[in-house]
Formats: sequence, C-alpha cells, structure tokens
Amino acid sequence: MTNHEYISATLSQFSATDELVRLVEFKGGANPDAFCDVSVCNKAILDNESLIRLNTKRSVSEGGMSISWQDADKLLDDFFNGLAESVGEHPRSGSVIRDASDLW
Repeated sequence: MTNHEYISATLSQFSATDELVRLVEFKGGANPDAFCDVSVCNKAILDNESLIRLNTKRSVSEGGMSISWQDADKLLDDFFNGLAESVGEHPRSGSVIRDASDLW
C-alpha cells in the first residue's frame, strides 16, 4: 500500500476527492508513491484539518438515513481527536469548558 492509497482510504469516509487527497499529500509532505508510512500520512491529514473540514459534505441523505451538519461536525471532531492522540499530540478540536464563575 502506498501513502496515496492510505490517505485516500482514510479520507474516503468524508467523500474526499482525489484532488483533495493530492493536496493533503503535497502540503503534508507525504510522497504519494512511497510505501505507506502511517505516521507520516496521519500527520499530513492532521496538519490539513481545516482544509479537510472545508471540503467535507455537511448534509448527507441516503437510503432513509441522514446526517446533519452537527452530526458531521461531531464525527469530524472525534476523528481528528483520535488521530491527534495516535500521533502523540493533544486533541485540538471540540469545545473546552472553562470555569467563569469568578466573572459573575
């Protein structure tokens, strides 16, 4: 399996086009024709999180099942948080709850 095949398979769940996959590879420094290095591919995907989020469908309806924008956003948060943990980084998506009671 090559880096291109791995990134394509990983991003296929978000309906990523081949152009998006090539852009992620280029910007992430992953050689598309090299033998798959999972950590390099995951880092390339993680480094291009905003690009992937911008190009992800937010509403899908197939066969009686639909996913809304909020559901898709939650799935993306979970995906990128898991990916960040797999490469040894702290999760960077999602809400952070802070104690603001001292401001009252």
